[in-house]
Amino acid sequence: MRGLIWNCRGVGKKGMATCLSDLISDHSLDFLGLQETMKEKFSPKCLRRIDPFNLFNWNWIPYEGKSRGILCGVRQDTLEVVACDKGKYILQLEVRDKKKKTNWGMLVVYGSAHEEHKEEFLLELATMCNNIQVPYIVGGDFNILRHPGEKNKKMTSHKSTYLFNYIIKTLALREIHISGGKYTWTNQQAHPTLEKLDRILMSEEWEDMFPLASVRKLVREISDHNPLLISTR
Repeated sequence: MRGLIWNCRGVGKKGMATCLSDLISDHSLDFLGLQETMKEKFSPKCLRRIDPFNLFNWNWIPYEGKSRGILCGVRQDTLEVVACDKGKYILQLEVRDKKKKTNWGMLVVYGSAHEEHKEEFLLELATMCNNIQVPYIVGGDFNILRHPGEKNKKMTSHKSTYLFNYIIKTLALREIHISGGKYTWTNQQAHPTLEKLDRILMSEEWEDMFPLASVRKLVREISDHNPLLISTR
């Protein structure tokens, strides 16, 4: 099974639909979680440009302002959507894995870029993770650094860093190591700021189901974030 998590910075911009369609085909994706879509809704015509053969079941959270919006699709011949829960910052799906004949959860996250809203986001994250009753993964753009090594320049300490790490520890989540480089975002300047804002976390039960899961950072294109490709091998 393979999935892609990516802050695409706008689903509707030129070349994005073709890029997404190619990613689905080239990597034989079973699910796709996009953040910062900058779209209120997705018409059938819009989704056909991404998914021309109608292989995926799509759910989304509309954007509010310039920095919101999540789109998640799961391949219908491998995963069946059992339940969908939409928060302000998180889209949660429970899916039925047709090959394993068991259920697991997927939370696609777009954390607030503004410090004054990060506690609200983290509360939603903790609540949704605590309430889920099946093995699960959490992936997306969290907009929070966990430690100074996740930035190529001096890191300013914030309360959100402590809270984020506390939630991860309390929920016994484990971050899947990213191969291909540790930074996932750049400000694209001549002397760039590089940060690791994107990541995929898994519960102990999900790791038991998929013990060989790995994450690879793909080449950045169209967006200032790198796509993350997860494979269960």
